[in-house]
Amino acid sequence: MKPFLAVALFSLSLYVPNLAAQASVTAGQRVRVTSKEHGLLRQTGDVIAASDDALIVRVKRVHTADTLTLLLASVDRLEVSAFGGRATGRGAAIGFGVGALLGGTIGYALASRNCHNCYIPPADGAGYGVMAVGALGAIVGAIAGSHRRWDHWEEVLPARGAVVPLPHGNVGVGLVVRF
Repeated sequence: MKPFLAVALFSLSLYVPNLAAQASVTAGQRVRVTSKEHGLLRQTGDVIAASDDALIVRVKRVHTADTLTLLLASVDRLEVSAFGGRATGRGAAIGFGVGALLGGTIGYALASRNCHNCYIPPADGAGYGVMAVGALGAIVGAIAGSHRRWDHWEEVLPARGAVVPLPHGNVGVGLVVRF
């Protein structure tokens, strides 16, 4: 009978996803909330307080900051931010691309004019423009990107079960089923 119980508990532990590693939400964390009931679609905010069944979140609107009290039962999806860093490299790459395109076009146009004293072929003019304006665009893009926060979002799954110790060295399993 004990091997059957061990197999049953093992099978149950495979069914209930990641019991021990389920993330919890604490005050001060940045979250992204989706709730059809409250009209929230991937709304980001900062957690002020959290309990087992409710969440108080401060969200920033265009000109105001609102404080929302949400029951977790009414939340369709809850994600926690794992800070991913700044977008400095991405901004530099975008800035270089835009600057190179613009600089190449301007350099080609200026070098292909009928200039009797100019010794710069149009292709060289385009190359100089790509280097000069592309470098300037990369610098501007890096500065702009360093001010942009990049978040990596991890979904917080609702608690579906737990493995708890019982007296006398026994182990109990609880499972929540929603219909």
